[in-house]
Amino acid sequence: MATLYLDPVSDGSPFQWNGSYLDVDGGNRSGGGSTSSGSIQSYSEGDQAVINYGLPGSTSDTISAITVWAYVDGADGRPSVDLYINSWQGQRTNSARSSSVGGWSGWEYSYSGTFSSVTGLKSKHVCSSEEDDDIADVYLEITYEAASSSWPIAAAVVATQQVIIPPPIFGGAT
Repeated sequence: MATLYLDPVSDGSPFQWNGSYLDVDGGNRSGGGSTSSGSIQSYSEGDQAVINYGLPGSTSDTISAITVWAYVDGADGRPSVDLYINSWQGQRTNSARSSSVGGWSGWEYSYSGTFSSVTGLKSKHVCSSEEDDDIADVYLEITYEAASSSWPIAAAVVATQQVIIPPPIFGGAT
């Protein structure tokens, strides 16, 4: 299995929280702290923040899971998170890897498809009833199986081909 990380590329719609995707695009990963200078916040239950991500590329690698990671800052809130793959809402396989506040939380979604079948990725963060939600970083972690490579076959074909170079022609007519 291999892992690919995708950072936010734009605000989606609706985006009702304070801030923008630029405030949560710190390039940080779970296991470390957040070093982002900003965050997105909401203090109204039900407010939504949709964040768009870049596409993983057009390959035949097979995706098995996508995890939305968020560094939840602040003292109270635990926002709910949904993942949208293309226009389909992902099926969450866990409630959250960590529901801590002041640290990383991960929401994992199963997905069976190739990178080339993905035409859109969005996470939707909804302000909790506890309010005062604050997210300092967010990114996607994609777990996938690399497609088998055909390069050994191509190399074997090249190795078995013979190249014939004609001898040089010297002198003129005799």
